[in-house]
Amino acid sequence: ASPSECRDVFVRGMAAAMAESTAATKEYEMEEVQKHNTEEDCWLVIGGKVYDVTTYLPEHPGGADIMLGSTGYDATDDFEDVGHSTSAREEMEKFCIGKFKGDKVDKPKPKATVLEKNKDEGSPIAWVFPLAVVVLALLYKYFFNWN
Repeated sequence: ASPSECRDVFVRGMAAAMAESTAATKEYEMEEVQKHNTEEDCWLVIGGKVYDVTTYLPEHPGGADIMLGSTGYDATDDFEDVGHSTSAREEMEKFCIGKFKGDKVDKPKPKATVLEKNKDEGSPIAWVFPLAVVVLALLYKYFFNWN
């Protein structure tokens, strides 16, 4: 290799190292991260770092929806609960764009369904339906002489 080729390789390597170093020291707050929550632009917060996983969405073994569902809050617990392999952890470092700065934002609680809300409020639906079944059974027995 000629001296100019060696110099070019060295310069490219230094530029890449400097870009990686800059990305690792850039800090993002949740307000900024929350803006990136689509298939076209997806960032995640995991383990105190911010990852731009947009290009990885189509390749994710669990599907893009899993990752998109983890945007807007600290997804560390989601990531750890799955039990990702060592190679997955190494792979994700390619997508690190900086550090997370600020307070942890927990995963929002899912909205309760109508039945869950009624259950929590001691709704009559919990006893009206069984009572109606008993009444109908008694009426059936009375009118049709059921033994």
